[in-house]
Amino acid sequence: GYTQIYIRGIGNGVFVGADPSVATFIDDVPRIYGSLVDDLVNVERVEVLKGAQGGLYGRNASGGVVNIITRQPTDTLAANIRLTGATRSTFQGAGYINVPLGDRAAMNASVTRNWHKGYRKNVAYEMPYTGVDAANGFNNGINPGKLNNQDVWAVDSKIRVNLTDDLKVTLQGDYNDKHDADGNGWLNTTPALTYGTYLFLAGLFGVQNPVAPWPVLNKDQNKSYGAYPHKSWTEDYGVSLKGELALDSVDLTSITAYRWNNSQFQGDIGASPVPIAGFSTNFKREFFYQELRAVSSGDGPFQYMAGGTFFKDKIDASIIGITLNFPGPATTSKTKTENYSIYGQGTYDLTDRLKLMGSLRYAHEKKKTSFPAPNPVTNIVKVDKWIPAATLSYDIDGGTLYARYAKGFKTGGPNPLVRPDRLPVGQQAGLILAPETVDTFEVGYRAQLFDRKVQFTSAIFYNDYKGVHAVTNGTAGNADISNALINLGDARTYGAEASISWRVSTPLTISANIGYLNAKYKDAFYPGNAFIQAVNAGDNTMILAPEWQGGAQIAYDQPINDSFRLKGNALVSYISKHYFTALEQSTADQSGYAIVNLRAGIATIDDRYALYLFANNLFDKRFYVFGATSSVGDFQTPGTPSLFGATIEAKF
Repeated sequence: GYTQIYIRGIGNGVFVGADPSVATFIDDVPRIYGSLVDDLVNVERVEVLKGAQGGLYGRNASGGVVNIITRQPTDTLAANIRLTGATRSTFQGAGYINVPLGDRAAMNASVTRNWHKGYRKNVAYEMPYTGVDAANGFNNGINPGKLNNQDVWAVDSKIRVNLTDDLKVTLQGDYNDKHDADGNGWLNTTPALTYGTYLFLAGLFGVQNPVAPWPVLNKDQNKSYGAYPHKSWTEDYGVSLKGELALDSVDLTSITAYRWNNSQFQGDIGASPVPIAGFSTNFKREFFYQELRAVSSGDGPFQYMAGGTFFKDKIDASIIGITLNFPGPATTSKTKTENYSIYGQGTYDLTDRLKLMGSLRYAHEKKKTSFPAPNPVTNIVKVDKWIPAATLSYDIDGGTLYARYAKGFKTGGPNPLVRPDRLPVGQQAGLILAPETVDTFEVGYRAQLFDRKVQFTSAIFYNDYKGVHAVTNGTAGNADISNALINLGDARTYGAEASISWRVSTPLTISANIGYLNAKYKDAFYPGNAFIQAVNAGDNTMILAPEWQGGAQIAYDQPINDSFRLKGNALVSYISKHYFTALEQSTADQSGYAIVNLRAGIATIDDRYALYLFANNLFDKRFYVFGATSSVGDFQTPGTPSLFGATIEAKF
């Protein structure tokens, strides 16, 4: 399904047809689509940059940035393999190899395979209609299939060539395929409303013998309804070329990338044993990205970074609404985006302890969405934006105190899923999204203390959030308008967070983190009209913004003789109550819960071979990870149940 990333209450609550609020980069290349395959085996490190990051990262970084750096080719022959088997027919396999190619080149490659059966049994009816209803085709298209299963392949390879001592190029390619129904085991939380809607539609379509009320399911039963074939398919692949030239006082970098992303999602928001309100979306996306960057490398109190980016993408979109089991007409569109920006960042050492850093980016974007005949129409949105940031930091013995301001910017644009001629002439609501912006204010302290045995970070922050993107639906007489994009209004978030890691002794490390968040809309209201439903979020809590989050971990690594070492860790994480919609409905919320994960095993003294036993979600806590509401009914998606298994690792 779609990847949801929220940082400090800011994230992407609008999925289909909208850009994310938290940017993801993998090896300096943006991954701009919510339908992202994120199973990576060759990760070297992950950097989570919290708060607005538009000055340095540009578009769609209003909430923050997830920066993933994978392993680069080296001059050492190496390989590793990891195999995992677990309950619920779970298999995970991963392999990695690095090979030197003479004195000036090297390559690496990785492969990942993740697979499991459905976590929830599909108990939808296979042939719910008989007699004249069956003869009239009401059973056609009903095919209850897998729910919440996983079937993922991913491969990645890089070749690095040192053309000279100062110039190197790296060619990278990857291919990811997700062909399953992961995330689709929905549970209906308003069964009476949904059954009433079913009876209304059955009468409207001429069903002679409607299906009787069906049993109500809950998250503890490992069962779901899915009358339509559910799909969560994504094919994501691309190539990139990175060139790096080291000069006397500056390092120059060029990043060129081309990527493709094809996705198909299908389901039924009725989450019932018979078809009610199905949908099928198909997206074909491709983009070109170019960045040129210069980073100073000389001595002196002033250091700088400067560069420019060019981005161009094309998206072909199609969405089909399915009532009972009869598809409606497809809404198709083509969207083209062109974005270019220039940026600069400078850091000046005011004293040996006091440092000032400032950045500024100018961005221009043009987005055009075209709808085909019979009534061809095109919407065009242009945006020009200056995006600043500044940080003042002061080094204290063992640590750094800092204060930061930054602006974030998320693009808007035309809605690719609602035809303009479907709404009155001149109406923009539901069709055009204005950009949303965030102003981030933050102060914090980070330190390494007691001979680096203790690492501590802390921050307090405030985000002023304007033009919040949201989605609403059509009114009762306009149920085909299922994805009207609107600017709901303003919001604000503030909070505090802290983390600590303490190496108590050579074998034992204890770490903990805690975060407090107060995230509220500010008189957020969209009045609606005869075509689009009103949305009144008022001063409600924002989507996926729990007041408290925290966790604690104990890690142990102790040699037991000259050949083997005992390794293990225990992790408990907690998240307080949160909502999946802006209206705080009890049918789309999740109470606070804690998850406990355990892992223990034995490894050779040099870590070449290891065997681990693990328990994820040890106490089989049942919880929801997503929820939504509609005029048909409300539904939620259960999270991963308990898994018990073993992992074998080998390094060569």
